[in-house]
Amino acid sequence: MSKRITLILLITIVLFSCKKDLNTSPILPTTINESFYKRDSRIINGSIKTNSVDQTVLSNVTLIDTLLKELRIIDSTCGFSNKVILKYGIPYWDISVPLKNENGFTTIVTPIVDTNGLINNLIFSYQESSFKFKFKIVNRHSTQNALPRIGEKTGAMFTKNSLNGLFANFDAIYNNKILLASQSSIKSNSTNSIKSNTIFIDFVCWFNVTIGPNYYETSNTQCSYNISFTTDVFGGLNASYDIPDMGGGASYSENSLPLESEGEGLNDDGDVNDIDIDNPVGTTPRKTLPNKITLANGKEVTILFQKTLDGANSQNQVSEKLINALQKALEEANKNYDISSVTISASTNGVHSANSNHYKALAIDISRINGLQVSNYVIFDLVNALQIGFETAIGRRENFGPALKLKSGVYNPISNHDGHIHFSVDGN
Repeated sequence: MSKRITLILLITIVLFSCKKDLNTSPILPTTINESFYKRDSRIINGSIKTNSVDQTVLSNVTLIDTLLKELRIIDSTCGFSNKVILKYGIPYWDISVPLKNENGFTTIVTPIVDTNGLINNLIFSYQESSFKFKFKIVNRHSTQNALPRIGEKTGAMFTKNSLNGLFANFDAIYNNKILLASQSSIKSNSTNSIKSNTIFIDFVCWFNVTIGPNYYETSNTQCSYNISFTTDVFGGLNASYDIPDMGGGASYSENSLPLESEGEGLNDDGDVNDIDIDNPVGTTPRKTLPNKITLANGKEVTILFQKTLDGANSQNQVSEKLINALQKALEEANKNYDISSVTISASTNGVHSANSNHYKALAIDISRINGLQVSNYVIFDLVNALQIGFETAIGRRENFGPALKLKSGVYNPISNHDGHIHFSVDGN
């Protein structure tokens, strides 16, 4: 009687390094469970042995850092990491497998190990753009009616067999076993030098083998590097848990845009959908936006101003509460980062919705931090810190930008705010 077994070929790279410096990570609220984000330091910054796929591994390790950064932003508002750990287990990020997306980016597949040491769930991190992901947790035993059972000759289609192959792959790695096949039997080879926390899997292959008394047969062979993972496949995955999509994570450019001179250059903020009919103008006294803000520690932060397309300058009178909120955001951000200047692109000037808080002198837009566009990935941590700092300000209302999109602390799926940060405060 024959039997069918799923086999895995693993291509591995072992990385060793010293401990990762965590001082550059954003400081976020305590709702985050750090166990969810734990990385193996030997993999993160290790000296990699010379081989033909070093660059691929380096880019994948960096990509995991990027997706973890976005997860932290979501977690700081939704606090999902504790829920995931309690219900499913701990993610093992450093044995993740990358799949190529049809959009030119990558999907990272990561196993979750439960309290019994079993892998029954995978995190699919689908990359939409350079700094934007969507996330799903998929259970081993869930029905996947949207997936075909088997694929085609090229092995590019993601199927039910693909999903089963990934689960079998992670089972083998976590249990420190590499499965090998010969013409007459299946051999299990356990290697002590290969451990789950020292392996980064660049790609894997899996296939079915039918074994009889005098023969064996393979079918449905597929390697992860051949897969073209599509938006439809991701959308069709039957998830046991959807990590909330906070709408942040802009598509960042690797080069900053040219820097306009101080007070020069036209910069339309594009807030054409920032309507807020429920916020009254209020009676808070108004002040002209200052050229400098002095922090509690004596540090001075320079405030620069731009013109909008209507030719109007952004250094105008606004609510004193808004200026205080900006100072609070700068105070908090500068506890861990060095923000020496911010550029305000619009206050009461510019084109906005009829009931925009800009026209009520309750909102500003920030286009640059330390001279760099807020859409520049180089300063993402500064953008993140400034937006998180604003959440601690008295009367904070709208907080829209590349890192967060919140209104009164609640996610608000507004568009057109990846190129600037929009801050507003309550009128009363």
